[in-house]
Amino acid sequence: MESDAGSQDRHRRTLRLPLTVCLALLLSGAVVGVGGALALHHYAQTSRIVFDATASVFTRMGRESALALERTTAPAKLLVELKAHVRLILSRTTRREERRQRQRD
Repeated sequence: MESDAGSQDRHRRTLRLPLTVCLALLLSGAVVGVGGALALHHYAQTSRIVFDATASVFTRMGRESALALERTTAPAKLLVELKAHVRLILSRTTRREERRQRQRD
């Protein structure tokens, strides 16, 4: 029985780690954990910044496209309005002339 007790004592002594190794493992784990948390935090912030910038760029591009389209179609709109006004004016003048002619006859 003494031999069994002696082998168990040796076995226990070989599995023990020095305090410095345990502290080094704990410190390393803490550093890795804090580093990982910081990495996730900065990733989330960077993603938000990129998404906000992307939304801003697309909004600006939409406004610029609408403005360019408005500038492109403005002369055509002006021409259509002018043609409509001319037609109205001509129709009014022809009506007046017809009325005058009827009154003369």
